[in-house]
Amino acid sequence: MTEIPIRVLDLEIDNEAIEDVLTETLGAFLVTGSEPVCRLSIFVEHGEVVEQAVGLVRELQERLPAATFLDVDRDLVGSSQIAQRIGVSREAVRKWTHLQSFPIGQANLDGQGKQLWVWTQIVDWVEQYRGLDLEEALPTLDEITAIEFGILTARKQSKRERHSSTEN
Repeated sequence: MTEIPIRVLDLEIDNEAIEDVLTETLGAFLVTGSEPVCRLSIFVEHGEVVEQAVGLVRELQERLPAATFLDVDRDLVGSSQIAQRIGVSREAVRKWTHLQSFPIGQANLDGQGKQLWVWTQIVDWVEQYRGLDLEEALPTLDEITAIEFGILTARKQSKRERHSSTEN
């Protein structure tokens, strides 16, 4: 199974009816964080990850119109977090970041001048270039982008449908 963490606005996680919809639609899920924006992790089978994830989000958007599905949580991590998650020293990660093959960081996103990286890219790099299997089934960056496009399209379609139904 591949875990896809979706950021959701105004999802009432303490509401039993909403929990029932999530359970019926997703089977297994995990909600972390608190309102107004929380993280809803959905799980899809390997292969056709984008189609499955977008289909589930579209269904949830229809069934939970008060919630807004924003995007995929890209899980940005700094060098200290990378070292901790992988179980290596910060010095090892610092050296890795100077390698040409290492993923390009997202400079200054944390407001403190530190570089951050998308965790899924780090997992891919560590497995490919360091031979470590972190046993994490995450979507690729391309899949994340495609899922976000599907979420945005579904959100716009849902708004149009709500708008046209109020005009009639």
